Amino acid sequence: MNSRIAKITVVYLLAFFTGLNFVIFPALSSAFTDPSLFGLSPAQFGNLFIPQVICIIASCLAAPFLVNKTGPKVILGIGLVLMMAATAGLWSLQFFMDEKQVLFTALMVLVACTGTGFGLSITTLNPLAASLSEGNKSSAILILQFLVGLGTSVSPLMMNAAGNLQHWMYVPGTVFILVAVLFVLFLSLRLEKESLFQLPGHFKIPSRLWLFFAAIVFYGFIEGTFGSFGVVILKNEGLNNQQASLGLSLFWGGIAVNRLLFGVFSKKFNLSYVFLGSPLAVAVLL
Repeated sequence: MNSRIAKITVVYLLAFFTGLNFVIFPALSSAFTDPSLFGLSPAQFGNLFIPQVICIIASCLAAPFLVNKTGPKVILGIGLVLMMAATAGLWSLQFFMDEKQVLFTALMVLVACTGTGFGLSITTLNPLAASLSEGNKSSAILILQFLVGLGTSVSPLMMNAAGNLQHWMYVPGTVFILVAVLFVLFLSLRLEKESLFQLPGHFKIPSRLWLFFAAIVFYGFIEGTFGSFGVVILKNEGLNNQQASLGLSLFWGGIAVNRLLFGVFSKKFNLSYVFLGSPLAVAVLL
């Protein structure tokens, strides 16, 4: 498949499934913390996301250099293989449910694979989508980010559809099959080996920009808390597993819709006050 439409279609599907893979571990939090299944303590469940964060940061920083050296297809392929390995490995853990210590160690490794695959994929997909839409690069990235967010909202819904916690393995199994099919389509694409990233020789960060970086970090704390522990928080508030999964899906769905709305209306309106007022609204609601 070498047509531009085919390439754009596969890239957008990759964005959706990258988001789907990214939230698969938080979506299964009820199964991970259930004593009859994985039996993770709250501390163990929280520790799962340490390798994920480290691997995402490292892979996002390395991806531009790797893409410029080897081309986008190689790096995207590696990202997809890592995500498929994570879902396949997660599915296979159903046969080792009696080995609690092995389960936790295996989950740490699988989360690291997911984080690395996500970082390599999402960092490469943004400029790749832009390069395939020369006329309107910003819209291409906007659609791609919306699809990533849409994928994150679907993952908890899959757990909700599974119903019984004993059926948790259907979620990674289904995701693996779908991504494997997409991987075959991806291999048939012909992507040119090009330098998608313009990397500066040196750069200086203005002092005021550090304040914005600090705000991003604090926002990351909030998103990470609700995105990773949303189901646990909602269950502690009295909701059942299905309701808690739906709540997590609404959270990620809200982020996806917000990305789309900001992208559409920011061209016509000054949304600075909305941007500044949103965190205050969250604080008041909490």
